[in-house]
Order: sequence, then structure tokens, then C-alpha cells
Amino acid sequence: MPTLLGCSVAHIHARFKGERFRRVHPACVRVASNFCGKLHPVDWLVGRLQMSGFSDAVRVIEPGQTYVGKQGFTYGAGVSKETAGAKQVCLNVLPMPPGARAKVHYHKGIETIAYLLEGECAVYYGDKLEHRVAVKAEDQVYMPADVPHAPCNESGAPCKWLVVHSSGSDQDGIVLLPELDAMLSQRSSATA
Repeated sequence: MPTLLGCSVAHIHARFKGERFRRVHPACVRVASNFCGKLHPVDWLVGRLQMSGFSDAVRVIEPGQTYVGKQGFTYGAGVSKETAGAKQVCLNVLPMPPGARAKVHYHKGIETIAYLLEGECAVYYGDKLEHRVAVKAEDQVYMPADVPHAPCNESGAPCKWLVVHSSGSDQDGIVLLPELDAMLSQRSSATA
């Protein structure tokens, strides 16, 4: 018989049968099962959200939607304010072909976390792009708010990122820095 943290699904269903919380999904009652049949406040809240219609806000974003960002790339659209009504977080996919480089930018007041799914990539950052980190598959990069940066695929092979921002859209708060683009282009051509 299936169990959730040692409590049978049948027991969980019986526990909530006939109560106003019966619409709580069995996976949401796992905390309650640890409290010897007492309804835990977290589960009560989940039940209230489901009964009040907030469960209608859940969205699945299927692959295939794309958009061109100010940073100069075609992104795979993920969860965002545009696709799911997100307000404080977004996640998108950034495929980068060999030799691709983002326009130098920063996100005003917005933090970024980027996870490199596959490949290798360099990220230049700093007020004058004076810093460079080499990133390999499965590495994560944290970029604080307001820090100029530009990922550059110098590896000769494609790479792919998952990018998360602390805003509903990755296009919120973007400030492009064309003067640093020129500096990075000069630096790249000098080392080529």
C-alpha cells in the first residue's frame, strides 16, 4: 500500500473524509501525518488555497515558446509574468551557440542565478568587466543586483543555461551598457 512518510494513503484519505479539508491533495498532508492525526497549519493553508481557487494559478510551461531579449539572445520562455503571471521570480532557458556573447548589461535591483546545464561558458563581470569566471556544466553562478555582466561562449561548442531572476520577467530592470560592449569587443579581438 502506498505511504507518505510512513502513513498510508488510505489512512490519510480516511482522516480527511467528510471534513472541510477533504480537497487537500494527499501529497499535501504528509506534514499532518507526522503529527498523529492533527492537522498542521501548513496543510490547513494548502486546503484553504485549493478551496479558494488559487490552485487555478498553477501553470505548466511547455517547451517551444521563444522570445528575443534585450540582451541579444533568443530565449526559451519559461515561467515568468508573461507566461504564468509570476510576480517575484522567473526562469528561462538560454541556449548559446559557439562564439555567442550577450550584450553587456545589468539588472537594476534584480538578482540572478544561472545554472549551466551543458557546455562551458565564460562570464565577464564588474564595473569595467575586469573579472572573468569560467563556468562548466552543472556550475551555478550568482550575480548580485546591479553588477554589469556578459556571458560569452568562448568554448567552440554550444552551451545551455537555466536562468532565474528575482523579478517576474527577465526583461525587467535591464540596463544595457554599449560602452562596455565596445570594450569587451576590443579585448576579445586583441586576444584572438
